[in-house]
Amino acid sequence: MYSPPHLIGLRMALERLTRPSSALTDQSARQQARLLAVLALTFIVIVPIIVLMWVVPGSTYMVFRPVSPGILLTAVLIYSLSRTRHYCYGAMLMVLTIFSLVTLALLTLPGSLTERMPALNFLTAAIMVSSLFLRQSVTWVVTLLSLGITSAFFFLPDVPFIFIYIYLASFLSVTILGAVGAVLTRRYKEQLLTSEERYRSVVMAMSEGVVLQSRDGLILACNAAAECILGLTTAQMMGRASVDSHLQAIREDGTPCPPDEHPAMVTLRTGRPLTNVIMGIQRPTGERRWISINSQPLTRPDESLPFAVVTSFTDFTGRLQQEQDLIDSRSRYYALFEQGHDAVFILDLEGHHLEANHRAANMLGYSMEEMQELTYRDLSAEIDESEDVRQKLLAGEHIPVFERTFRRKDGRHIPVEIKVELVRSLSGQPLHIQSVARDITELCQTRRELKRLQKRLEFAISAARLAWWEMDGDTGQVQFDKRRVLMAGYQPQAFQNVTYHAFTDLIHPDDYAATMQAMQDVLSGQQPFYAAIYRMRTADGGWMWLRDWGELLTNESERRIVRGYVIDISESKEAQQREIDLALEKERVQMLSTFIQSAAHEFRTPLAIINTTAFVMAHINEMEKRQQKVSIIQGQVQRIVRLIDMLLLLTRLESSAPTLQPAVDINAVMESFCQQVVANSNCRLTIRCEESARLPLVAGNPDELLEAIQQIVDNACRFTPADGVVTISSGATDASVWIELRDTGPGIAPENLPHLFETFWRLDEAHSTPGFGLGLAIARKVMERHGGRIEVKSEVGAGSAFQLILPTQSQSAVS
Repeated sequence: MYSPPHLIGLRMALERLTRPSSALTDQSARQQARLLAVLALTFIVIVPIIVLMWVVPGSTYMVFRPVSPGILLTAVLIYSLSRTRHYCYGAMLMVLTIFSLVTLALLTLPGSLTERMPALNFLTAAIMVSSLFLRQSVTWVVTLLSLGITSAFFFLPDVPFIFIYIYLASFLSVTILGAVGAVLTRRYKEQLLTSEERYRSVVMAMSEGVVLQSRDGLILACNAAAECILGLTTAQMMGRASVDSHLQAIREDGTPCPPDEHPAMVTLRTGRPLTNVIMGIQRPTGERRWISINSQPLTRPDESLPFAVVTSFTDFTGRLQQEQDLIDSRSRYYALFEQGHDAVFILDLEGHHLEANHRAANMLGYSMEEMQELTYRDLSAEIDESEDVRQKLLAGEHIPVFERTFRRKDGRHIPVEIKVELVRSLSGQPLHIQSVARDITELCQTRRELKRLQKRLEFAISAARLAWWEMDGDTGQVQFDKRRVLMAGYQPQAFQNVTYHAFTDLIHPDDYAATMQAMQDVLSGQQPFYAAIYRMRTADGGWMWLRDWGELLTNESERRIVRGYVIDISESKEAQQREIDLALEKERVQMLSTFIQSAAHEFRTPLAIINTTAFVMAHINEMEKRQQKVSIIQGQVQRIVRLIDMLLLLTRLESSAPTLQPAVDINAVMESFCQQVVANSNCRLTIRCEESARLPLVAGNPDELLEAIQQIVDNACRFTPADGVVTISSGATDASVWIELRDTGPGIAPENLPHLFETFWRLDEAHSTPGFGLGLAIARKVMERHGGRIEVKSEVGAGSAFQLILPTQSQSAVS
């Protein structure tokens, strides 16, 4: 029978209020903590009623008024301790509270001492609490202390002897009975706990989930398997009813299952056990699991309906999945068996057909029923060879793919390719023979056509300038067509019984590595075809160009064979080289023409100025003006000399090969440059040299490095305004040294950055800006000769930064 919802809610609330701490794992300790929580709650409820009795009478209980809040706080503290793993301290506090209240009552209550003695009866409550929650030694101390307090009244003159004797006898009787009851209870409790622990260990060890529910449907206990199957923790299930479950249940047909139709609820309602009820549950994670449920009622002799129900369930989701996988596997196997292009036969160990697919029946012209009555002897046109294969299979030999001839129902023979295996059980016992046969009629026709084409190819090769060769990939033995040898001017007998490595000695050293790698890739299976173009030494000591190609083949003995062809392409290579040389010559002529035009333009400007100035000088008689013109002419001559010097320097840098350079102290180079700039600078702006830490040595030419730095600085001076600043700094990383020159000029547009280092390139095509367009080209060439580079960062309107990066001396040695 179901309780009303409000009663279920009240019971669940009481369950939550008295639930012990999760830190307590011992069942006995949990029961003691729960009992103490109930007593503490009772204490909390009773204390306000007693307080009213102390407050209402007025002055009679005046002493208890200030004590009342403390008693109430003590009750709350006892309850708080009962909810922790230190519940024993709460029990001890309750004992001390009882002693305190008894003492306070004996000392302060109105009336005679005899009238206050009934308070001694509460000492038995302290003994009971101690025996329930505290150790036995503590209980003895409490008992002896209570006995001492009671016995003390023997020595008080105001108390009649008979009165105290009766109290003492009553106290001892209750105490002795309580002690005997406690001992028996402890013994029965230990036996019960032992039995319960055995039961619990059995239940916890079960792979089936087990849940115990009360008559109201509340879950009282569950095992670890139930947690695993349901996906809920014990804390999530304990004290909840099925109607308040985290799980969503469905029937076997997929429809929702109402809570009152759960097997446990049906058993509680009817008292009838249920077995093998299939249900699906939706776990909190969203995963669906299928379980088989058994419910067993627990009844008392005098009751018709069960007071509880035990539900056990097994998760068979995996078994369902395995069954579905087996069905799917059988479906796939049947689809593969029936829809395959090949004929499949399953024979017993004697050679009788157990099963064959439709492709086998169609290929041989039989019906499926007729195939069941045949043996391999009825189908094979080579019975002795087929019998030999069966005997080898039964003897445990592996049979590679082989070819046979089958005989159709109409007597026509068809060639087939067969793969046969002996199928064994898990224990290794032979079960049956499985044979897969493929009709190779078209393949045989193709082979005949290939043979015909091969003969035609051999004829075509013999008529062309091709030569063949063949190499054994395992031994390296090579066979050459004699034309392969004669085309290089050698005699055929010079290359008989040689290996491929002996022949490769004739390959040009520059082509050897690539040719060997191509052959190795083919032999290792990385490439299916071999192709190479290389030079081979001829008999007269010259070189000829050959194009070589081939493929990797495998013969019946599974030996690797590389078969290829070679053709002389020397004439084609020579023609190609002539075209390359001609193109290079055209490029050199074009470059020379561009260089001459650019140089002529640079020379023409100062020469025109000199010519004009000289003409004017011829018509001027004043010495001062003539001297001004002379200065102009001298300046233009110096410009021509500077241009010639820069052209000679650029030519020297481009034509001479870099030599082994000594170590250069870049710090000294920077110091020398900064001193030279300060002493001889004609720049209109400020040049600032920043000090840096000691830089590592670099390998190079200090004069060339100074020239590169000077060219960058000259370029910055030409384009930076008069009030601008050029900053020179340096630094080092683990592998390089860098020198950075930053200016505050107008910056360089991104589209112009790729042309900065081109010879004679100028931003203004009219060449109105001073300079020849050679400085940055010289700087880049110097850095290239030193194994370094120049990096440029510029932003229009924000200036430019040129960074010269040089490898350290150690890095230069490694490279």
